[in-house]
Amino acid sequence: MTTTRLSYLAPLPLYDTEKAFAYNYNRGPDVSAAEQTNLQFETHDNVPIHNARLLPKEALALDKYGFRFIEHPSSLPKAFHNTKEEVQAYTDAMIALVLEEFQADHAVLCDFRSRCNEISSDTYKSNIKDKRPGTEVTGPPIMNIHVDQTPSSGLGRINRYLTPSERTKYTSTSPSQYRSRIINLWRPINRPAQDCPLAWCAAHTVGAENLVPVDRYNPEFALELFYLKFAERQEWYWIKDQRPEEVAVFCQFDSEGRDYACPHTAFLDPNAPEGCGARESLEVRIAVFNEKGQS
Repeated sequence: MTTTRLSYLAPLPLYDTEKAFAYNYNRGPDVSAAEQTNLQFETHDNVPIHNARLLPKEALALDKYGFRFIEHPSSLPKAFHNTKEEVQAYTDAMIALVLEEFQADHAVLCDFRSRCNEISSDTYKSNIKDKRPGTEVTGPPIMNIHVDQTPSSGLGRINRYLTPSERTKYTSTSPSQYRSRIINLWRPINRPAQDCPLAWCAAHTVGAENLVPVDRYNPEFALELFYLKFAERQEWYWIKDQRPEEVAVFCQFDSEGRDYACPHTAFLDPNAPEGCGARESLEVRIAVFNEKGQS
């Protein structure tokens, strides 16, 4: 076990009368800070983070904890440059993994991210402006606890990445014949994740009253996600010294309404070995479809 400081959404009375929101881009010099976001966070020190390796593998199930990890050697080049070809090869491999792990009928890539603990938010924003065609931009770890989407926004997010024929088959009919999920796959690259690993809040310890829906506005689209308020009953886990050959798998949306979307955050481990090197990681979000009765 380790302990650390985590950043939660503050339990403000404001959110009882005004929906939480944030714009992820600068709206201009005439926009006040209050018009840019009404999010306020609070930190809690000495939060226990338990080593998931100590749980029996059969107990670490998506329908209870919301995450699990699997052995999956990667064919990544030693120097990963975020080129279009490298990203395509990696995401194709992750889609194949999801199809096998979930015995799925179909899977579609939603998005891909690379992150590094040496990248600041300001550097990331600058790099986005100077992005070269055919490359991806590495971002910093996300240090606020969140779930990537709410139950009401999940299908909308999936539909952004489907063709019209895929939407007709998998999501548009009511009731749909398919169960739709958004699955995240996260792994460190180049070295174990030690200085700034990822932590997950066990889904069965998260109360609905502690999940606050937040509207987040990007230049291209708006999205509703959850931020988490603190509660004593919450249990946190991380995969100690997670290796590049290990992939963390966690659910962020399930059309069947099963309540195991998993809050997560990066955190600074005070017990990380000195000189262990900055965390570098890849994450992929994939929409997964199973015919009902088969998943």
